[in-house]
Amino acid sequence: MLPEIEDHFRRLNQLYRHADEIAGLEEVDEEIRAHFTYYLCVMTSGYIEASIKIILQEYIQSRLSLETIAREAHITAFVDINMKRILKRTLNPSYQNILSLLAEFSSDWKENIKGQLDDELSDALDSIVSNRNNIVHGGSSDLTLGNLKSYFVNAQKVVSLIHEECNSQ
Repeated sequence: MLPEIEDHFRRLNQLYRHADEIAGLEEVDEEIRAHFTYYLCVMTSGYIEASIKIILQEYIQSRLSLETIAREAHITAFVDINMKRILKRTLNPSYQNILSLLAEFSSDWKENIKGQLDDELSDALDSIVSNRNNIVHGGSSDLTLGNLKSYFVNAQKVVSLIHEECNSQ
């Protein structure tokens, strides 16, 4: 995995360990525990989004040779402008949104990832995004730390599958 993604994963994983510690403390109010879980959900959604963007950006950068950059400035500028446009927009990393983004790069990527993501993996993505949206827009959520931890494990599998797919070309 790419170092930037690994760093983000380590930081997030540390927060999950803290959540486990908090969950075991009787003196911590249930509402505080729930809010920490909500915070983790938002951070997990951000991790998925950032990781996918980093993977795609790395893919493009690794494909632009120094020779192309030096001799074909217009190609480099075109790729740079379009990458910034694609990666600048917010991506709620739902199953369908991820497939749509991958299709902008390669229809094969989309189909290959679609074939590898079973219901458990796609449901985990959609649950993270749905809960995240409810949380950030002031709605309620019945999300538990146990469920979120399971979704996080599955989200990491999805990030790894996308990284493998983008590097198999």
